[in-house]
Amino acid sequence: EASATSVAAVNSAAVLAAASVAPARVAFDDLSSVVDAAWFTSHAHLFRWSERRGEMVFEAGAAALPNVPSKSDSTGAESMDHDHADHADHADYPGRPGRLADLVGQADVKSLLLPAIAAAELSGRPLDHTLFFGPPGTGKSTVARLVAAALGTRAKTVNGATLAEPGVLIRLLASLRSRDVLFLDEVHAAPRRLLESLYEAMEERRVSFAVGDGRRSKTMSVKLEPFTLIGATTEAGVLAEAFESRFGLRASFAPYSTEELSVIVECAIAHHQVEIDPAAAHLIAEAARGSAREAHALTRRAVDAATLHSAPERPSRINVDAAKAALRALTIDSDGLRAVERRALAALRSHGSCRPMGMARWAAASGLPVATLRRVCEPALLRGGFIDVGPRGRFATRIRLPGGG
Repeated sequence: EASATSVAAVNSAAVLAAASVAPARVAFDDLSSVVDAAWFTSHAHLFRWSERRGEMVFEAGAAALPNVPSKSDSTGAESMDHDHADHADHADYPGRPGRLADLVGQADVKSLLLPAIAAAELSGRPLDHTLFFGPPGTGKSTVARLVAAALGTRAKTVNGATLAEPGVLIRLLASLRSRDVLFLDEVHAAPRRLLESLYEAMEERRVSFAVGDGRRSKTMSVKLEPFTLIGATTEAGVLAEAFESRFGLRASFAPYSTEELSVIVECAIAHHQVEIDPAAAHLIAEAARGSAREAHALTRRAVDAATLHSAPERPSRINVDAAKAALRALTIDSDGLRAVERRALAALRSHGSCRPMGMARWAAASGLPVATLRRVCEPALLRGGFIDVGPRGRFATRIRLPGGG
């Protein structure tokens, strides 16, 4: 026992002594032309992006000491460890499916991804890089999370608009472990030069960059672990063909049907431990306009409305009256139009039915920005058949005012 205690004490002292040793200083001449992801991650603090010089600037210094792994990192991306997947499914994604096979709707997406995931699992390779197309709220982010869960790996999420400079992208790629999923949402919003940096990463699993110290420059390459890039965009056709062609899988997400959204509403309601009348679920589903995200938001408002009507007791059932109260609170009328959409429609109707109006004049008549009319009002009014578009502009097609207008 004394001998064992002595050996343990010696080992403990050796560990403490090793931890107290100052890290080695790294100079520009020490930089190798090719490094692995682990080396770059531990030395990333020595590199910074210079917009003026258009390259990474190296500042000689000491290497970072090994850190205790954590869920947060310095890449600006959100991550989810697979070990915590069950907790995340219930806490961070209430009412959402825990498996890709359980996803409501999007049959074409599931028929594409499920066999590909199974094949990747059997071969032990990463899933092919995948591109998601589809309108907002159709489940692209949810499916990316479910893909990572099915692969048993981590999913890191970053929005394309937040990738301001190459240094962020390089650190993010270097932080990926083998077979991790990098979900690049709104990929069309990323700067073009950053998307071009992904070409090499996607095909050769490395990323190269120029680095200098103010007097000299060289090119460095970081070898990456095998990973899967999932890009998502709401604007099909805007990506460069050279970038789009590097995705082995392409999935198109369609707006949900009213019947599918009714099921989503019922699943979301079940999470709140209440029930809902089928007619109320159908009413909310119709107002969601094909968006699962909107259906979840409207469901929460319906629960709030029912809670107010049944206070102080917790509501046990959502009826049609509670659903209508929730929609009224959100200025949604019986035709499913919001206040801003009714305002845009009223401007067209004041000009006369079937009389076209140009976009600039429509904006002036309604007092709404052109961007709001294009991105918010026009799609909703076209979908509902309230307006039409001709060679000379938009025009109202219905004389009857919306029920809440």
